[in-house]
Amino acid sequence: MNACLVIQEKNGLTTDVVVSLGAVGLKPFRYEKAEKGLLGKKLDDSFAALLQGYCQEAVDDSIRTRKSWSYKRVAVTGLALDVYDNYKSQ
Repeated sequence: MNACLVIQEKNGLTTDVVVSLGAVGLKPFRYEKAEKGLLGKKLDDSFAALLQGYCQEAVDDSIRTRKSWSYKRVAVTGLALDVYDNYKSQ
């Protein structure tokens, strides 16, 4: 699995967000529902929790009927937190 998180911010609030996930569906994709939901949010712990929830939702929407669903649903939360922490450490 892989993820990409691109954030533009101004005064601690997101002004643009891109969330892309790979190996969560048939092909890599941008999860626009997450992008819209994270727009205008403060970059704090609640942002990280929202991002994790959206990533779980992406797995649910993409591969709920696959055997790997339960594993990937859990794994994507750690992946989401990793990409967010990486952004914050820059």
